[in-house]
Amino acid sequence: MGFLHLFIVNKSGGLILHRSLGPTAPKIGTNEWLRIGSTFHSLHAIAAEASPVKLPGNKNSGEWAHTNIARVTSTTFVRTCVLSFLSTILFLLPPWHFGFVSTIAGADDGIEQIEGGGVILRCLQTRTGIKFVLTAEPGTSGLDAVLREIYVLYSDCALKDPFYELEMPIRCELFTNAVDNLIDQAMSGGVMPR
Repeated sequence: MGFLHLFIVNKSGGLILHRSLGPTAPKIGTNEWLRIGSTFHSLHAIAAEASPVKLPGNKNSGEWAHTNIARVTSTTFVRTCVLSFLSTILFLLPPWHFGFVSTIAGADDGIEQIEGGGVILRCLQTRTGIKFVLTAEPGTSGLDAVLREIYVLYSDCALKDPFYELEMPIRCELFTNAVDNLIDQAMSGGVMPR
């Protein structure tokens, strides 16, 4: 069990950080990282658009289901196609290795988690549109807590750096060292959420 990669995508789809987090992480070149970042951003947006509209309080009445049954059916097909394509692109596996699609949440959330091909991909999208994406081996626990802590570290280290500009690649040594320490802590005993 271990963490593989971390990548951060800005709200316009640009890759602002990519890091390998462990010795078992596959080596990926810079151009592939740029493609992965923009592809994930695009598919995240498509999945958010394709999600069926939720009624307030998650109460889907019979009338809503009757009028939107075609949309729900096409949405399920679109979800399957989009996530199969994403699995193929991100993990460089044939589509038949695609195992299990876990979560696509509400209409604004897009892709939250994908499990397939021996990899878990977990995404945390902030209110400002920045997406923190963590990949890990199956069975790795605490992905949500680690992602939230990485977001806190981003806020504390990168955003407070006077030389950092929003939407630009993160070149903050304090942030990368803090992420490395967080991953080491998570691998040794877990991360306690704040």
